[in-house]
Parts: sequence; structure tokens; C-alpha cells
Amino acid sequence: MMMMAQGADHTTGNAPGHDCKDKTTEELTAESMTMQVACAVADCIGIYIFGNSVTRPQQEMIVDTLNEDLGTKLETSFLNEMACETLKMEWRFNELAGFTCKDDELPAFFYDEPLAPTGKIARHHATEIKKYRDEWRDMNAG
Repeated sequence: MMMMAQGADHTTGNAPGHDCKDKTTEELTAESMTMQVACAVADCIGIYIFGNSVTRPQQEMIVDTLNEDLGTKLETSFLNEMACETLKMEWRFNELAGFTCKDDELPAFFYDEPLAPTGKIARHHATEIKKYRDEWRDMNAG
């Protein structure tokens, strides 16, 4: 919810196989951004998250197919550039709609009430995540 321009959409930016234990907010933000780009590629070319396992390893083939079908001369980097630009536009839309970090912060009980059976509580806050997300955005400006 804090990371994605799509809010609490469970289909983007998730990394179910990633070991999150003892990872910093910065490390987890970086992993989420990698997954958000991959999901945005799949969404932008119309195959949704379920095609992500195909699109990630086959980006060259996908761009070659687009070039052959459309008569374009796109580089393989086009897919990730398109995905990054999509994410930036979604964040900008949310900013213009009036959403702020306050809207992304989890309710207090996530930080105060341990979740059974692990006894864990939330440890990441929207302001810190936004800081790292903004650093990622600025590094991927284009």
C-alpha cells in the first residue's frame, strides 16, 4: 500500500519468494521497485501479472516482436523505460489527486499490536519508503 501508485493492489510490486527477514526499508523498497517495473512492463503490453514470468526473461524477444509487427526500431531497454515512466505518471496522478504520505501510512494498530502467530508488528513507515522511492525515481529519470 505504501509503495505502489496503485495503492493496496496485491498484484504489483510483490515479491513472495524474496527473503524479507531483517531487511532494511531501503533494501525492501529496492526489491519492490524491481518488481513494480516488471509488473508495469506486463501491464503495459497487456498481459497482466500472470505473464510476468514470461516477460521478464524474454524482453528481447518481446521488443523484437514489437519491432517486426509495428515496423519500429525500439531498443530492449524500451520496456523498462516505458514501465518506469508509467510508474512516475501514476505517482504524479496520485499527487495531483491530493494523496500524501499521510494517506500511505498504515493504521497505528499495525505498529502496536503483534500479529499471531509470529508476534511481528509493522516496522516500515511511509515517509521512509517515499524517501527511497523518490531516490529511485530520480535515478531513473528520463
